[in-house]
Amino acid sequence: MKKRVIIPVRLFFYILLIGLGSSGKLLSQTVSFNQTALNFNEFDEIVLGTSLEFGPDERLYVSQLKGEIKIYSISKEGPNQYDVVGEEVLLGVKNIPNYDDHGLLAFDNRYGRQITGITVTGTAENPVIYATSSDPKWGGPSGDTMLDTNSGMITRLTWTGTAWEVIDLVRGLARSEENHAINGIEHTIIGGKPYLIISNGGFTNAGAPSKNFTYISEYALAGAVLKIDLDAIEALPVKTDSHSGRAYKYDVPTLDDPTRANVNGIYNPNDPGYDGIDVNDPFGGNDGLNMGMVTLDGPVQIFSPGYRNTYDLVVTESNKLYLTDNGANINWGGMPANEGDSLTVSNAYDPLEPGASPLNPTTTGEFVDNQDHLLMVTNDLETYSSGSYYGGHPTPLRANPGQPYQTGSPFPFSPGGAGLYTKFVGDDKDFTNITPTVQPTDKFRTQILEPVAPGQPGFEEYASNSLPANWPPVPYSVANGVEADFISPTLPNSNGPQPDIVTVVPNNSNGIAEYTASNFEGAIKGSLIVGKNGGILHLIHLNENGTLKEAEFNKWNLNGGNALGITTNGDVSSFPGTIWAATFDNRIMVLTPADDIFCIAVDDPEFDPLADYDHDGYTNQDELDNGTDYCSGGSAPNDYDKDLISNLNDEDDDGDGILDSLDAFQVGYPINLPLENQLFTNQSDASGDEFGYLGLGLTGLMNNGDSNPNWLDWLDKGNDSPGPPDIYGGTAGAIQVSMTGGTANGLSNNQEKGFQLGVNVGNEIGNYVISSGIIGLSSPGQLYDFDGTGEVGIQIGDGTQSNFIKLVFNDAGVLASQEINDVEDPNPLFLPIPVNERPSSNTLIELSFDVDPVNGTVKPFYKYSNQALVPLGTIQAAGAVLTSIQDINQPLAVGIYGTSNDTTKSFIGVWNFISVIGEKPYDIRSLKDISRLLGDDDVTVDLTEYFGDNNGENNLTFSVTENTNPVVGATINDKILTVDIPNDEVTSDITVRATDQNGYYIEQTFEVMVEQDFTILLRISGGGTEISSTGGLPSWMANYVQGPAYTEAFEATNSKSGSNVFPIENRHASIPSYITDAEYVSIFNKERYTTDATMEYKIPLPDGQYAVNLYLGNGYIGTSALGKRYYGIQIEGEVVETSIDLIERFGHQVGGMEQYLVTVTDGELNIFFEKQKRIHFSME
Repeated sequence: MKKRVIIPVRLFFYILLIGLGSSGKLLSQTVSFNQTALNFNEFDEIVLGTSLEFGPDERLYVSQLKGEIKIYSISKEGPNQYDVVGEEVLLGVKNIPNYDDHGLLAFDNRYGRQITGITVTGTAENPVIYATSSDPKWGGPSGDTMLDTNSGMITRLTWTGTAWEVIDLVRGLARSEENHAINGIEHTIIGGKPYLIISNGGFTNAGAPSKNFTYISEYALAGAVLKIDLDAIEALPVKTDSHSGRAYKYDVPTLDDPTRANVNGIYNPNDPGYDGIDVNDPFGGNDGLNMGMVTLDGPVQIFSPGYRNTYDLVVTESNKLYLTDNGANINWGGMPANEGDSLTVSNAYDPLEPGASPLNPTTTGEFVDNQDHLLMVTNDLETYSSGSYYGGHPTPLRANPGQPYQTGSPFPFSPGGAGLYTKFVGDDKDFTNITPTVQPTDKFRTQILEPVAPGQPGFEEYASNSLPANWPPVPYSVANGVEADFISPTLPNSNGPQPDIVTVVPNNSNGIAEYTASNFEGAIKGSLIVGKNGGILHLIHLNENGTLKEAEFNKWNLNGGNALGITTNGDVSSFPGTIWAATFDNRIMVLTPADDIFCIAVDDPEFDPLADYDHDGYTNQDELDNGTDYCSGGSAPNDYDKDLISNLNDEDDDGDGILDSLDAFQVGYPINLPLENQLFTNQSDASGDEFGYLGLGLTGLMNNGDSNPNWLDWLDKGNDSPGPPDIYGGTAGAIQVSMTGGTANGLSNNQEKGFQLGVNVGNEIGNYVISSGIIGLSSPGQLYDFDGTGEVGIQIGDGTQSNFIKLVFNDAGVLASQEINDVEDPNPLFLPIPVNERPSSNTLIELSFDVDPVNGTVKPFYKYSNQALVPLGTIQAAGAVLTSIQDINQPLAVGIYGTSNDTTKSFIGVWNFISVIGEKPYDIRSLKDISRLLGDDDVTVDLTEYFGDNNGENNLTFSVTENTNPVVGATINDKILTVDIPNDEVTSDITVRATDQNGYYIEQTFEVMVEQDFTILLRISGGGTEISSTGGLPSWMANYVQGPAYTEAFEATNSKSGSNVFPIENRHASIPSYITDAEYVSIFNKERYTTDATMEYKIPLPDGQYAVNLYLGNGYIGTSALGKRYYGIQIEGEVVETSIDLIERFGHQVGGMEQYLVTVTDGELNIFFEKQKRIHFSME
């Protein structure tokens, strides 16, 4: 039986009516909201929330990035206090198996799905969820990771009254190599029929293959809003997937991939039996060779084309359709060959990537402008004609598909049209994990060659060069010539229609919802709420015809995160007038209308700058300093450590006790090796909060000791500084930074944008390698296109602008030098690079330092793409730099570096990863204690799942260095540890050492406990119905009563039932072997909790000796760190645990068991839990 006590200790702020009795003038706020975070109590917090919506049952449905859907029952406990009082977790989407892009099941068995959109319909009795999902893997500009580009799915989950029925409605939709995917989803009625309207992200930056988007072409069903005919889907028979056993309805037809085997063994399109169906279709888009096809009469149709990455969309109450689209990033990819010409536009790759920036326009003068925008697809869904509104992002295949193969035509057949560019060279880091089916090539494919079956002579030539035999993926009859044209949202279009948007919005604006309540006398009813990274919400007012009336950008500030999911509640909904946002940093923020708020104006003599008129915790002056609204709790300043002093005015922004002026890591802390930071904005710390600047894991900027605001002064200043705006953690996982005139060189110490992170390294970890990738030095706007004396690269040091070693490219070559106490290196290492030997714009440059801490040496290297490393020499570290590389207690800063050396000019630098790998082996996870009965089977453990090494597991040898009781056998054979379970009741502590070939080692110790067999007399379930057992053991008794429980078998004090998630792979070794995996999941995924101070169970038993097994586990993310949850346990009046911390004992989401021997003398077993900080358990 699982139990827990909830202590609802959260800090809430209330808006009060102020100014009563004041003689000063009052400032009325027409639209004012309070804000607060949803209080999860003891329930699971949201983790990387992406979409949310209240269902017809008035519960809040929230999707998580990794595939879970959480359903919260919510109670309003005060004017600005919302508490979770019930929770359900659905894994029906997360359990979808994943494939690699060649169509085989994922080599890494990756678990989970990227969910970025849900919508909920149905009834209160039978809610229905529709969810969009795709491969959870993300690629990057450093290479194609071979994630499944046909992994997009739509899944329906229906509550039948007793269970959630799960069925995959559509499989095989497009998903980019990056994280552009099948996203926002709306259920709507058009012409009396139900449809799903879905936003599907594009594969390219501006329509053409590019290096930052892994050179892939736009797919036939990508970069568009799709319409799904639910009646047509429902009419199809239910099928069963042969691999997973999942029910599904419709597979998107795909091209006949020339590299794959066909199911029926027929490859020639002239054969009457030819159908082009590949093994494992529809999975594995294979860079377009197996992409999903547009069909004339299928249930999946293009509703509106032309979107780079529309994250979310909304159907308004007046039947209009709006969406947000992320504009094309400068220097991340250009426009298609022959852009604007529907007869010749193609997918050919141009290494110059024309149109990628103002410095690199197309021949017609067009270029991307990096402007996100809001669009209205139609002002009436009932009268709209599919495909008639074009968003401006080109898809050459839909503009110029070409002709299909004509039966009987000779080979090679030239279909004309856009063709397909495929680039396989270098995929999967040169096919480290996946075996290619054919020799990797880079090819612009324009012909259908005579098909050759796999294994037959000529297959290699055919598969490496041919278009699929059933090309094109778009019927010629539905070619849409306008899709050849790139239309910038803000610039004139030289060869087609002009932009038709509602408004430009600040960059990285994504989530969208309509405000439907009549609060504020209807002043914002029908307006749109748009979310942006940084936790910003915009308020967009519209005219009756749907056009822009007024845009209030940055209207509300939720203090960090990224407002990806937004939902609003109307007048007749629960919590009317509220706005709810999932901020991607493990919070759900709630904005509550404050209709009658009055504030004293700033110019009034009675205005108090130290007061807090909106009761959001920040003083009026703090809000004025930050430009937020001091009269609205919905508008609060940025505050990294959430101590109610804004970053601008807080002298210690991360609350670590080190003043920002002295802190190299102003917004975070250093971490242990190994470090692999791919520069995506989804990183969180141990408590689930956003880690580092914008969640990038970059925890500071090179410090020069300036007083507050310190690091805030060194960020991008937008239009007040030269160069395009910086891009942080974009789709491809990279940061693009305009390098300005500040520098840390010498005494200048005015370096801007010197982002860095900290690592704990020292002599004891052995040698370590620091590396980072920079991209495209020859691209327009980058270093080699700059007319000044700039430099760009990486640095390591003590985190200040006075002590560091830099490795940088400049216009003459590559340079490495050390600066100590602001004294520049008189003898830097330098290698000249002639102009004709400069890396191309497509080249990934890896910069690295090989550090020998014991000898204090640093060897800088560089290399181009997959070529050999080029050494520059050796630097003898000195001063504070030497201390940082040798002393594990003095963190080493690792970061980007660059300057234009001219305050009026800038150039672009692009970094796509930071890595620090040490020689010493490291823990992957902790070995678990083992609890077994006499005579149980021996236990085997694969030690490579627990220890890692920079040179791979084969570099490790394992040994048992201590066994405190030899009766328990412990031997290691070929990395497999075998623990012999004796027929004696014993315990032993066993220590395992992992040693690398250089003699560095790491150890872990675990306990083995062998006990006598026993008879299980009674089992009590924790918060659910009866759980069946196997092997003749008694079932776990039901325990789902809300409140005190009174049964013949036991009594329990006041408590409630709840849900949890404990993955089976986290099963602790202390769980007895007679507990099956299915039983383990059933036990731990239900629980009981209480808000009372204590919890007691009374179980009538005959007098005698008993073993009480308590099944314990922490499943709540909010208590996933040490010291967050602990409590005492008494059994029969004896204290058996004074202060148990389950994180220390087992770990987060790890179910374990503790056994206590007791003697009953009064006919009743009493188990008493004493709250210290939250409780959670089960027992037998």
